[in-house]
Amino acid sequence: RVVPSRGHTALSLFFAVQAEYYTKLLSRVSDDIWTIKDVMMGDRTPSEITTTLINELSRNRVPDSWEPGYSRGLGRWLSDLADKVWKLSKLTGTETQSEMSGRHSSATTTDLDQSVFYSLSAFTNPRHFILSYLYDWATSNGVALSDVALNTKVVSLTSPGLVPDNGIYLDGLELRRAGWDTVKGLMYPTSSSAPPFPLPPILLIPYNKQEEGSSTTSLPQMTASRIDCAVVTRRGDFVSTFVLPSSHTLNHWAHLKPSILVT
Repeated sequence: RVVPSRGHTALSLFFAVQAEYYTKLLSRVSDDIWTIKDVMMGDRTPSEITTTLINELSRNRVPDSWEPGYSRGLGRWLSDLADKVWKLSKLTGTETQSEMSGRHSSATTTDLDQSVFYSLSAFTNPRHFILSYLYDWATSNGVALSDVALNTKVVSLTSPGLVPDNGIYLDGLELRRAGWDTVKGLMYPTSSSAPPFPLPPILLIPYNKQEEGSSTTSLPQMTASRIDCAVVTRRGDFVSTFVLPSSHTLNHWAHLKPSILVT
C-alpha cells in the first residue's frame, strides 16, 4: 500500500519506488557484467555466484538475481528492460537513464501528466499504479476510497493528444479469448486457442459510487452485454477488472472467460 506523506501524491511516491527499483536493478546488472568481464580477463577468481551467472547467461537464461522465474530468454528480457526504463524515465520527467536516480524523488503530478498514455507493463506492480491513481483521485475529490469505482472506455486514439479532464489512458494491452471490433467499438468472442488480440487504448474514468447517475456512460450501438474482464500480467498476477461492451449476449460468453493481458 502506498501512503502519501505531506506534499506528495500517491502517484509520485509510486513512481519514486519504481525508479528506485530500476536504478538498483541496472546497477546490479552492470556490476555483474563487470565482474564477469574481470573473470574472463583473468583479473579475478570466479566465485560460486559468478560461475552461476556465467552458466545462466551462456544458456540465454536470465539469472534469478536479476528476475526470478523469467523464461522468455535473455535477449527479450534485456529488450523489455530497456523499454520499461525508457517509459518510466518519460513518466518521471527524466530524459536519460542516468538521470533517473537523481530526479525521481521530485516527480510531481505535472511531470507525470506529460505522457498521455500509461503502459502498465513498465511497472513492477501495475495494480499499485491503479490504486495510487484512485487514491489521489479520491483525495482530490473528497471521496472515500471505498466509494471510488472505475468506468472503462476503449478509445480510437493512436497518438498522444491532450490529457483527459477526468481519467487516464492505458495502452499496451491485449485481449485473450476475445477480439475488438474497432468500427463498432465492441468486443466479440474468439476461441480459447486464438492468439491475443491487440486492444486500442483504454480510458479509465473514476467516479463516486454514491452519486446517482455518476456511473452512466454512453455505450456503442448494438451493445448486447457488458463483460467483466480480469486484467492480469504475464505471470498471472491480478491487476484489476475492466468492464467492456460486447456485441454478443452473455450466452455466447458462457464457456469463455475473456481477460486482458498486460504485455
